[in-house]
Amino acid sequence: LGLCLLGVTAATACEVERIEVLRQGEAIEVAGKSLVLTETGARTGPNYQDFVARFEIRQAGLVVRPVLESSKRVFEVRQMTTTEAGLATFGLSQLYVSLGEINTDGSVAVRAVWKPLVLLIWIGPVLMVFMAVLAGHKVPPFRHLHLAIVIVPLLAIFLLHSWDRWA
Repeated sequence: LGLCLLGVTAATACEVERIEVLRQGEAIEVAGKSLVLTETGARTGPNYQDFVARFEIRQAGLVVRPVLESSKRVFEVRQMTTTEAGLATFGLSQLYVSLGEINTDGSVAVRAVWKPLVLLIWIGPVLMVFMAVLAGHKVPPFRHLHLAIVIVPLLAIFLLHSWDRWA
């Protein structure tokens, strides 16, 4: 429960948000990372029009994520607009990128939000369930604690490295 509360507190209190209008090639700085708008374009789906923006994330001049895609969809029949946010995970923290107003000159309003330690919100309850399963076995107290000390960090590392494939 403590990890979950730490994640909620950090993600809320230490959140960094930047909103700027960018043109292709321009950048926005968020939490030590530079988010560069590399490409914009339109796509047509089965029942929607999609405006797509691709970004490159740099840190200290080095590219850390070559492609992050965010889009804005307009469903013609229902006259409804939705935003597909781009998401990049860095350790236990995440960077969210969403699009706002798309201007006629090719510029686009970009909202970038850095949420530190936000993944603790999920890791805390997973750890609680894991420990509850261990506690539910009819064994003397702390008999399998050494397994939890080894397995839980390995599970957390696996989840963090696999997160981009699932997101």
